[in-house]
Amino acid sequence: MKTKFITLILVLFSLGLDAGPKVDVTFKSGGLLLTGTLYLPKGDGPFPAVVFVHGSGPETRDNSSYSAKWMASIGYAALAYDKRGSGKSEGEPSESSRFRFEDLASDVVAAVNFLSQRDDIEESKIGVHAASQGGWVAPLAASKTSTIAFMIIKSASVCSVGEDNIFERSSRLRREGFSKVEIEEASELQRVEPKTTDDKNDDFTALFEKQKDKLWFSRVYGGRDPFSKTLTDYRKWYATIATFSSVPYLEKSAIPIFWIFGDPVLDQLGPVEQSLETLDALKKAGKPYVIASYEDEGHNVKEKKYEQQLYDWLKEVNNYSSFKFKKH
Repeated sequence: MKTKFITLILVLFSLGLDAGPKVDVTFKSGGLLLTGTLYLPKGDGPFPAVVFVHGSGPETRDNSSYSAKWMASIGYAALAYDKRGSGKSEGEPSESSRFRFEDLASDVVAAVNFLSQRDDIEESKIGVHAASQGGWVAPLAASKTSTIAFMIIKSASVCSVGEDNIFERSSRLRREGFSKVEIEEASELQRVEPKTTDDKNDDFTALFEKQKDKLWFSRVYGGRDPFSKTLTDYRKWYATIATFSSVPYLEKSAIPIFWIFGDPVLDQLGPVEQSLETLDALKKAGKPYVIASYEDEGHNVKEKKYEQQLYDWLKEVNNYSSFKFKKH
């Protein structure tokens, strides 16, 4: 039987939106206690719901509060929580920079399971709302549970982490005036890096020594000793995530997804064109995707650009339209 959360304090908020109460909540993920805020629509429910999945860095619930309040105004309960090691959630602060995708995905599953046990949530209509780094985490989380019914994914890199990093660094070097030859030199070093060992004779070491006096080098690497503790620790961690990609999980999933992208020219934090090509191929193969891109937007696409289209998609996917459309 679902738990009734009668002891939690409901705090009303006023946003200019037709929203209801918000509730401070906690839930367990493995051995960690995670803390967040659940934004509820007006009324008794049960409501469909979304869990917000973090981007990179030490994000807290505040990063998602704006969108979460809007979701509540259109009838969706929205859970925004502090990332492990950030805000009031337990965990090591270093986990925001040296993370494991498995851990982050497990946190999302724990949040989804938490919602599914509430009387005011419709268990069959729980989805996730992911942005940037969350675009890797959400498909992995969906592979771990049958409870995630839909996904909203914004500004994700639909490729491996290594490909994404090479793109981002190459774009930065290009903007700073480096040549194609110099950019390829930097990219070669980054492609070899995840394969390195602690052996000073490996390919990475040879390339590192060869390139460390190049003008571009300091824009890519923060030190000139490949065996400094800082760089060695980084390489060991980076090797664990460099080949990770969301594509294998997307290929196996039939979950409907609303994808949001900015302009490939303006969003230089991820390979938008490559991601769109991959998603187009998946859609042609039968995946239930809506793919929206906006020419005048960068990585942080403004909600007002897609809010009406997203509202209409949610109404169709969940067969739920008890609340009228509201602007952000």
